[in-house]
Amino acid sequence: LSGLGPRFVHFSVKSVLEWSNTKDPDGKFIQIVGDQDKLFDHRKMANPLVVQGGGHFSAFEKGSEISEMINAFVRNEFGEK
Repeated sequence: LSGLGPRFVHFSVKSVLEWSNTKDPDGKFIQIVGDQDKLFDHRKMANPLVVQGGGHFSAFEKGSEISEMINAFVRNEFGEK
């Protein structure tokens, strides 16, 4: 995060702290989070898919693994096409 600059960090922290959503989205959804994420603690989430060794930028760090998780979710929920 240090390379992103203070404006981005301020925006990000403010956005998370002011998040007002109190209800889960309609329909099925998944949360994917790295076990090393310093901003979002997977232990405080209900049933997340945890990327071992992934940090806050897991989508970039572990893209193939996350893609497999998403594809498996879609196959399980909607079937193979």
